[in-house]
Amino acid sequence: MLRYIGWRIAQIFVTFFLFLTVVFLLFQAMPGDYTKQFIMNPRIPPEARQALAERLGLTGSVWDQYIHYVRNVFTGNLGVSFQYYPREVWDVIKERLPRTAVLFLVADLLAFALGYPLGKYIAWRRGRISDYVVTVTGVLFYTIFTPLLAIILLFVFSNVLGWFRSGGFLTPSLWLRPPVSPQTVFLLLTATICGLLGLWGGSYFLTRRIGHPRPRTWAR
Repeated sequence: MLRYIGWRIAQIFVTFFLFLTVVFLLFQAMPGDYTKQFIMNPRIPPEARQALAERLGLTGSVWDQYIHYVRNVFTGNLGVSFQYYPREVWDVIKERLPRTAVLFLVADLLAFALGYPLGKYIAWRRGRISDYVVTVTGVLFYTIFTPLLAIILLFVFSNVLGWFRSGGFLTPSLWLRPPVSPQTVFLLLTATICGLLGLWGGSYFLTRRIGHPRPRTWAR
Protein backbone atom coordinates (compact mmCIF):
# COMPACT_ATOMS: atom_id res chain seq x y z
CA MET A 1 0.00 0.00 0.00
CA LEU A 2 2.76 2.46 0.90
CA ARG A 3 4.60 1.64 -2.30
CA TYR A 4 1.43 2.26 -4.31
CA ILE A 5 0.80 5.60 -2.58
CA GLY A 6 4.41 6.62 -3.14
CA TRP A 7 4.18 5.69 -6.81
CA ARG A 8 1.02 7.75 -7.21
CA ILE A 9 2.62 10.75 -5.51
CA ALA A 10 5.62 10.44 -7.81
CA GLN A 11 3.31 10.36 -10.84
CA ILE A 12 1.55 13.51 -9.65
CA PHE A 13 4.87 15.26 -9.14
CA VAL A 14 6.16 14.28 -12.60
CA THR A 15 2.88 15.28 -14.27
CA PHE A 16 2.89 18.66 -12.53
CA PHE A 17 6.54 19.21 -13.46
CA LEU A 18 5.84 18.39 -17.12
CA PHE A 19 2.86 20.73 -17.07
CA LEU A 20 5.03 23.58 -15.77
CA THR A 21 7.61 22.86 -18.46
CA VAL A 22 5.02 22.90 -21.26
CA VAL A 23 3.57 26.19 -20.01
CA PHE A 24 7.05 27.73 -19.89
CA LEU A 25 7.84 26.57 -23.42
CA LEU A 26 4.56 27.95 -24.72
CA PHE A 27 5.37 31.36 -23.27
CA GLN A 28 8.84 31.21 -24.79
CA ALA A 29 7.38 30.32 -28.20
CA MET A 30 5.17 33.41 -28.23
CA PRO A 31 6.47 36.10 -30.59
CA GLY A 32 7.65 39.36 -29.10
CA ASP A 33 7.91 40.38 -25.47
CA TYR A 34 5.11 38.66 -23.57
CA THR A 35 5.43 41.08 -20.66
CA LYS A 36 4.07 43.76 -23.01
CA GLN A 37 1.32 41.45 -24.20
CA PHE A 38 0.01 40.64 -20.74
CA ILE A 39 0.37 44.05 -19.14
CA MET A 40 -2.70 45.61 -20.67
CA ASN A 41 -2.60 48.84 -18.69
CA PRO A 42 -1.21 51.55 -21.02
CA ARG A 43 -0.41 53.77 -18.05
CA ILE A 44 2.47 51.51 -16.98
CA PRO A 45 5.68 53.27 -18.07
CA PRO A 46 8.55 51.38 -19.77
CA GLU A 47 10.69 51.73 -16.63
CA ALA A 48 8.08 49.92 -14.55
CA ARG A 49 7.78 47.22 -17.21
CA GLN A 50 11.55 46.74 -17.19
CA ALA A 51 11.57 46.54 -13.40
CA LEU A 52 8.80 43.96 -13.53
CA ALA A 53 10.73 41.91 -16.10
CA GLU A 54 13.79 41.95 -13.83
CA ARG A 55 11.70 40.97 -10.84
CA LEU A 56 10.18 38.05 -12.74
CA GLY A 57 13.60 36.91 -13.91
CA LEU A 58 12.93 37.55 -17.59
CA THR A 59 16.16 39.38 -18.36
CA GLY A 60 18.52 36.37 -18.19
CA SER A 61 18.99 33.38 -20.45
CA VAL A 62 16.24 30.88 -21.16
CA TRP A 63 17.73 28.36 -18.75
CA ASP A 64 17.96 30.99 -15.99
CA GLN A 65 14.37 31.99 -16.64
CA TYR A 66 13.26 28.36 -16.39
CA ILE A 67 15.07 27.80 -13.08
CA HIS A 68 13.65 31.05 -11.71
CA TYR A 69 10.16 30.08 -12.90
CA VAL A 70 10.19 26.59 -11.34
CA ARG A 71 11.69 27.86 -8.08
CA ASN A 72 9.04 30.56 -7.73
CA VAL A 73 6.23 28.09 -8.40
CA PHE A 74 7.40 25.59 -5.78
CA THR A 75 8.06 28.35 -3.21
CA GLY A 76 4.65 29.96 -3.72
CA ASN A 77 6.00 33.17 -5.25
CA LEU A 78 3.54 33.75 -8.09
CA GLY A 79 4.70 37.28 -8.85
CA VAL A 80 2.70 40.39 -9.63
CA SER A 81 -0.72 40.31 -11.24
CA PHE A 82 -0.76 41.74 -14.75
CA GLN A 83 -4.44 42.61 -14.50
CA TYR A 84 -4.38 44.05 -10.97
CA TYR A 85 -0.91 45.57 -11.08
CA PRO A 86 0.92 46.07 -8.71
CA ARG A 87 -0.91 43.58 -6.46
CA GLU A 88 0.59 40.16 -5.80
CA VAL A 89 -1.04 37.19 -7.51
CA TRP A 90 -1.27 35.30 -4.23
CA ASP A 91 -3.12 38.22 -2.60
CA VAL A 92 -5.66 38.21 -5.43
CA ILE A 93 -6.12 34.44 -5.08
CA LYS A 94 -6.57 34.63 -1.29
CA GLU A 95 -9.22 37.30 -1.72
CA ARG A 96 -11.33 35.12 -4.03
CA LEU A 97 -10.48 31.67 -2.68
CA PRO A 98 -13.15 31.51 0.09
CA ARG A 99 -15.97 32.40 -2.30
CA THR A 100 -14.66 29.97 -4.89
CA ALA A 101 -14.56 27.23 -2.24
CA VAL A 102 -18.17 27.99 -1.30
CA LEU A 103 -19.24 27.72 -4.94
CA PHE A 104 -17.45 24.38 -5.35
CA LEU A 105 -18.93 23.04 -2.10
CA VAL A 106 -22.49 24.04 -3.00
CA ALA A 107 -22.08 22.62 -6.51
CA ASP A 108 -20.80 19.29 -5.16
CA LEU A 109 -23.61 19.07 -2.61
CA LEU A 110 -26.24 19.76 -5.26
CA ALA A 111 -24.64 17.24 -7.61
CA PHE A 112 -24.67 14.59 -4.88
CA ALA A 113 -28.21 15.42 -3.73
CA LEU A 114 -29.52 15.08 -7.28
CA GLY A 115 -27.16 12.52 -8.78
CA TYR A 116 -27.23 9.89 -6.03
CA PRO A 117 -31.01 9.33 -5.86
CA LEU A 118 -31.38 9.66 -9.62
CA GLY A 119 -28.59 7.16 -10.16
CA LYS A 120 -30.25 4.67 -7.83
CA TYR A 121 -33.60 5.31 -9.47
CA ILE A 122 -32.49 4.63 -13.04
CA ALA A 123 -30.46 1.62 -11.87
CA TRP A 124 -33.74 -0.11 -11.04
CA ARG A 125 -35.49 1.26 -14.13
CA ARG A 126 -33.17 -0.10 -16.78
CA GLY A 127 -34.62 0.10 -20.26
CA ARG A 128 -37.66 2.16 -19.28
CA ILE A 129 -38.62 5.66 -20.36
CA SER A 130 -37.45 7.21 -17.09
CA ASP A 131 -34.02 5.63 -17.60
CA TYR A 132 -33.65 7.21 -21.04
CA VAL A 133 -34.98 10.59 -19.90
CA VAL A 134 -32.58 10.88 -16.97
CA THR A 135 -29.63 9.56 -19.00
CA VAL A 136 -30.21 11.89 -21.96
CA THR A 137 -30.71 14.87 -19.64
CA GLY A 138 -27.49 14.10 -17.78
CA VAL A 139 -25.49 13.71 -20.99
CA LEU A 140 -26.99 16.94 -22.34
CA PHE A 141 -25.95 18.95 -19.29
CA TYR A 142 -22.54 17.28 -19.30
CA THR A 143 -21.79 18.15 -22.92
CA ILE A 144 -23.05 21.75 -22.84
CA PHE A 145 -20.27 24.34 -22.67
CA THR A 146 -20.05 25.24 -18.98
CA PRO A 147 -19.85 29.07 -19.34
CA LEU A 148 -22.83 28.99 -21.71
CA LEU A 149 -24.81 26.88 -19.24
CA ALA A 150 -23.85 29.28 -16.45
CA ILE A 151 -25.14 32.26 -18.44
CA ILE A 152 -28.42 30.44 -19.15
CA LEU A 153 -28.90 29.52 -15.48
CA LEU A 154 -28.01 33.06 -14.43
CA PHE A 155 -30.60 34.46 -16.81
CA VAL A 156 -33.30 32.03 -15.66
CA PHE A 157 -32.80 32.29 -11.89
CA SER A 158 -31.97 36.01 -11.84
CA ASN A 159 -33.97 37.71 -14.58
CA VAL A 160 -36.86 35.32 -15.16
CA LEU A 161 -37.53 33.88 -11.70
CA GLY A 162 -35.86 36.59 -9.64
CA TRP A 163 -34.62 34.15 -6.99
CA PHE A 164 -31.01 35.34 -6.91
CA ARG A 165 -29.02 38.43 -7.72
CA SER A 166 -27.13 38.58 -11.00
CA GLY A 167 -23.87 39.40 -9.19
CA GLY A 168 -22.26 40.00 -5.85
CA PHE A 169 -21.93 37.92 -2.72
CA LEU A 170 -24.46 37.87 0.14
CA THR A 171 -23.83 37.29 3.81
CA PRO A 172 -23.81 33.52 4.58
CA SER A 173 -26.38 34.05 7.38
CA LEU A 174 -28.97 34.98 4.74
CA TRP A 175 -28.69 31.56 3.09
CA LEU A 176 -30.42 29.76 5.96
CA ARG A 177 -33.55 31.85 6.24
CA PRO A 178 -36.65 29.92 7.43
CA PRO A 179 -38.43 30.06 4.02
CA VAL A 180 -35.47 28.33 2.38
CA SER A 181 -34.44 25.54 4.73
CA PRO A 182 -37.80 23.64 4.84
CA GLN A 183 -37.94 23.67 1.05
CA THR A 184 -34.46 22.19 0.84
CA VAL A 185 -35.33 19.47 3.37
CA PHE A 186 -38.52 18.68 1.47
CA LEU A 187 -36.59 18.27 -1.79
CA LEU A 188 -34.08 15.91 -0.17
CA LEU A 189 -36.90 13.93 1.47
CA THR A 190 -38.73 13.59 -1.85
CA ALA A 191 -35.56 12.40 -3.57
CA THR A 192 -34.99 9.80 -0.83
CA ILE A 193 -38.56 8.51 -1.10
CA CYS A 194 -38.24 8.21 -4.88
CA GLY A 195 -35.03 6.24 -4.43
CA LEU A 196 -36.68 3.83 -1.97
CA LEU A 197 -39.67 3.34 -4.25
CA GLY A 198 -37.28 2.58 -7.08
CA LEU A 199 -35.61 -0.11 -4.99
CA TRP A 200 -38.93 -1.77 -4.12
CA GLY A 201 -39.75 -2.16 -7.80
CA GLY A 202 -36.42 -3.73 -8.69
CA SER A 203 -35.77 -7.22 -10.01
CA TYR A 204 -34.25 -8.39 -6.71
CA PHE A 205 -37.43 -7.78 -4.72
CA LEU A 206 -39.54 -9.29 -7.48
CA THR A 207 -37.46 -12.48 -7.33
CA ARG A 208 -37.68 -12.46 -3.53
CA ARG A 209 -41.47 -12.25 -3.63
CA ILE A 210 -41.68 -15.15 -6.08
CA GLY A 211 -39.50 -17.42 -3.97
CA HIS A 212 -41.11 -16.56 -0.64
CA PRO A 213 -44.49 -18.09 0.25
CA ARG A 214 -45.55 -15.23 2.52
CA PRO A 215 -44.23 -11.92 1.16
CA ARG A 216 -45.99 -9.82 3.80
CA THR A 217 -43.99 -11.48 6.56
CA TRP A 218 -40.55 -10.49 5.31
CA ALA A 219 -41.66 -7.08 4.02
CA ARG A 220 -42.62 -5.80 7.45
